[in-house]
Amino acid sequence: YRYECEFPLNGRSVYPDFMIKRPSDGKIVIWEHFGMWDVPEYQRSAIEKINEYLSSGLVPYEDFIYSIETGDAHLNPELVNDMIRAFILR
Repeated sequence: YRYECEFPLNGRSVYPDFMIKRPSDGKIVIWEHFGMWDVPEYQRSAIEKINEYLSSGLVPYEDFIYSIETGDAHLNPELVNDMIRAFILR
């Protein structure tokens, strides 16, 4: 995987949290982790980023994955492992 590397999108560069090469087919899958979802401005920015991925033709959970947590609601590591198995290691 690569962390915060340049990715061309709609004629500009974005820097997704992770770019992961799926072993089964070599496809690069983007993983965005939105870890401050309880901050309104951060949330707006995250939604804009998701919309930009969608408008560029990227398909959720095929081309990009996103995870969300707040200061009070944390991701369950077992569920993250399930996501990795389902969408990356398939």
